[in-house]
Amino acid sequence: MKILAIETSSSRSSAALDENGETVFSESFFSPRRETGPIFSLAQRALDAAGGKIDRIAIGTGPGSYNGIRAGISLALGIASALDVPCAGFSSLLALPEPEPKIVAGDARSGQFFCAVIAGFSFLSPPSLLDKAALLSLRENHPEAKTLWIGDNPLSASWLPAWPDAGQLARLAAASEELPHPSPLYLKPPHITPPRKK
Repeated sequence: MKILAIETSSSRSSAALDENGETVFSESFFSPRRETGPIFSLAQRALDAAGGKIDRIAIGTGPGSYNGIRAGISLALGIASALDVPCAGFSSLLALPEPEPKIVAGDARSGQFFCAVIAGFSFLSPPSLLDKAALLSLRENHPEAKTLWIGDNPLSASWLPAWPDAGQLARLAAASEELPHPSPLYLKPPHITPPRKK
């Protein structure tokens, strides 16, 4: 089975091709401003590595970059429609390769942080928004958990920077009997700046 996976929820976007449990293509790029254009050529290179034929596609659904999530899901659904293959969406927070218990968090701006408690690629506590005090309290309640920070500028030195990975998404899709529809995982409405009055 050939699975194309795409992850665009953070400042590190990636694409991977998994064939029968083996990663045969994997590339990533950093884009601090969440520019998603390069993901299209990256996905094309992965499709070329697959000979233009895949059996399913997996996409990270966030939480994270609003524009990145929308661009990635649109790309995945477009490829799935063109090739007539199923498309599955998984939370980007599950796309971290470490299987041990972990608290995963990231900056959601305006004094809020997205976070989840994960063990073995399943949520013990689903993604939610917390303020700084609640996030630190959550960490105290799970002293055994590794603390991972999605993206740059962790809250403190005790949080290890990490990025969701398309290769892990492919492994999730390969192991999943159900293929969840790729819907964006938004924890708050998008911030829209109103136009200036003339």
